[in-house]
Amino acid sequence: MERNGRRCWLVPKGNSTNYFNMQVNKAFRPETGKPLQIDLAYLDLGSGAIALDYDSTDTSLPDGGAYKRSPSIVHLMNTGQWKLAHFQINDARFAGREKDEADFRFAATGDNLIVSGVQVQRMNR
Repeated sequence: MERNGRRCWLVPKGNSTNYFNMQVNKAFRPETGKPLQIDLAYLDLGSGAIALDYDSTDTSLPDGGAYKRSPSIVHLMNTGQWKLAHFQINDARFAGREKDEADFRFAATGDNLIVSGVQVQRMNR
């Protein structure tokens, strides 16, 4: 679909939380203890929140850390503008342990989630 001049994906509003699952290319695997940044380009439309759940190395969590929640939460403000959210994580595993072999997912509550792009990059310390 297209919104505000950009091709995008629509994650429709549901009764509770909707998920946008992502797999990282197998050639790109995180290095243990090295930080990553995941960027989400989204249309700030409606209300609700967006969180990141990722496959982590934190085995103290349920499911062996496959669905660790990033502390950063994005709140939709209904500006109608495309925005870029940054999620920084330090303990990514990305072994495809989430549903449909995903490595991470965006969990959206509230209105539709409209996404035009996602990027994962290694960070320098």
